[in-house]
Amino acid sequence: YLPILRTLGGGKLERDFSLKESLVHLLVCFVFVPSLIVMLLDSRSFINSSYQHIQDELTTMSSMVEKGVNLWIKPYDKGIETLSQIALESNLQPSAKLQSAMEVLVATLPDLDYLSLTGVDGSQVASYGETKIVSNVDNLTCSRQFKTVTSADFLEINQPLFRENNFLGCLEVKINLT
Repeated sequence: YLPILRTLGGGKLERDFSLKESLVHLLVCFVFVPSLIVMLLDSRSFINSSYQHIQDELTTMSSMVEKGVNLWIKPYDKGIETLSQIALESNLQPSAKLQSAMEVLVATLPDLDYLSLTGVDGSQVASYGETKIVSNVDNLTCSRQFKTVTSADFLEINQPLFRENNFLGCLEVKINLT
């Protein structure tokens, strides 16, 4: 609308705009520009509320999954704890009570694939199942720390056994997740 071309030495514009057209263009600008700004702000708040809704859904779902996993793992925790107590009562010595406790635990929890009670010197006190643990860095060995290793098919647990702060051995458990 400013005669910039004339001041730069250019010729007359190809087309003159009428006042009516200029007013229509200005009114359209005054309507569309604010509406675009409002749409931008509204879409931004919609995206933020969508993110918040997704986050709330994931939080709710994760708590339900956590409760389900805790409910599923509770009998295994109780069985491992009971077997650990029986092993400590027998001073990690081979006994019929210890072996029968292992057999009862496996009969009660059929997903247990492997159980091994190992002494501090590395000797196997009692076991159930074939040793399917291949010796590599990722797999468990009897140690003084509680460890879990998960793979697609198995959950392996190393439960150390202590009496009066003395390490006596460990209980290794392999649960079949399939």
